[in-house]
Amino acid sequence: MRFNLRIGLGPFAIFFMFSHRQRLEGICSKVVGEEDKHMHYVFWDLEGYPLEKVVQKLSEVQKEFGLGDIYVLSDHPNSYRALCFSKRPFTEYIHILCHSFPMLDFGFFIWSVRRTNATIRLSDKVGRPKQRLVYVLRGYEKTELPKQVLWCVYETGLEKVGKTIELGLKG
Repeated sequence: MRFNLRIGLGPFAIFFMFSHRQRLEGICSKVVGEEDKHMHYVFWDLEGYPLEKVVQKLSEVQKEFGLGDIYVLSDHPNSYRALCFSKRPFTEYIHILCHSFPMLDFGFFIWSVRRTNATIRLSDKVGRPKQRLVYVLRGYEKTELPKQVLWCVYETGLEKVGKTIELGLKG
């Protein structure tokens, strides 16, 4: 069970979340290497649509931006992660993500913009089977799997929603 606590302090608020947690691992979009220090790989976290619609949307975006091969992974129905190792400046990467709505997970988008770096999960979530490759879209430019990536370890709550308790004045 997850509990969210919000304490209002005039125009400010303090937030707490109490939840079982899980440790996840993934890779970051930021390209390793001095010559590519401002470039990013293109990753997506896509939720709520069947594979056929996801492939159709990714194909449209791939064509519009001339992207290389896109690898689509899944561990749950209507839940996909897609990876493309074409290198793009961050501003163009954000444009690519914007063209991927409404399928793009909004939390993934917001955190990518805030951090100016996306993280795509590769490890297994608690209670789900192993991720597997479910589709490959052949691309418009030649790309290779990178020899080195930025590895990321992070924690998140097991539950996405829960009970919310609010204390204090709303401001």
